[in-house]
Amino acid sequence: MNDKKASRPTKRDWPVTIFWLALPAAALLVYALSQRWWVGVAVFVLGFAAFAIWAQRTGRLDRME
Repeated sequence: MNDKKASRPTKRDWPVTIFWLALPAAALLVYALSQRWWVGVAVFVLGFAAFAIWAQRTGRLDRME
């Protein structure tokens, strides 16, 4: 059975969506302002690490498949 409602994001998922849109934008903005590639990479890596910690503490990793 193909249940389309199960695959649709819920209202609880909006922080994750915003994060995945904002993280690359923030990394590109920081890179453009600093003109150093490693600063943009550092922002991306630190942002991803912060997301992973937040997702683990809030239990969102249990729902991600």
